[in-house]
Amino acid sequence: MRTALRALGDGLCEQLSEEGSDPDVDQSTIYEDRRMWTDRRTELAIDPSEYHSETRLDGYKGAADARLVRKTVEVTILDREQQIRQLYDNILAGVASKRAARNQQQQRAASPMEPSSVTA
Repeated sequence: MRTALRALGDGLCEQLSEEGSDPDVDQSTIYEDRRMWTDRRTELAIDPSEYHSETRLDGYKGAADARLVRKTVEVTILDREQQIRQLYDNILAGVASKRAARNQQQQRAASPMEPSSVTA
C-alpha cells in the first residue's frame, strides 16, 4: 500500500507546481474497515479487508500543489497504518476473549459434578 500510494503521489507531483508555500495539512478522514476472522485453535485465519476511506482537505490557498500532494500522501499512509494496527489489536482482543470463554466452558465440562446432599 505504501509503495503504491507513494508511486501514485510521485507521478502526480511530477505534473504539479513546486511554486508556493509549504502546506499545513489538516484533513479529516472517515473510514470503514471490516475483516472477518476464524480461530482454528492452532492458527488464526483473517479474510481480506473491505475498506472504504473518504478524506476531506480544507484551505490550502498559496500552497505548492506538489508539496500538498506529498504531504497528503504521507498523512494518508500514517493514518492507514494506525487504522490497521487498531484493527488487528481489536481482532487479537476478540480472539483472546473467545479463547478464554472456550477454556472456561471446557474446564466446567471436565470438572466432576459435586455430590448433592438431600435431607429428609
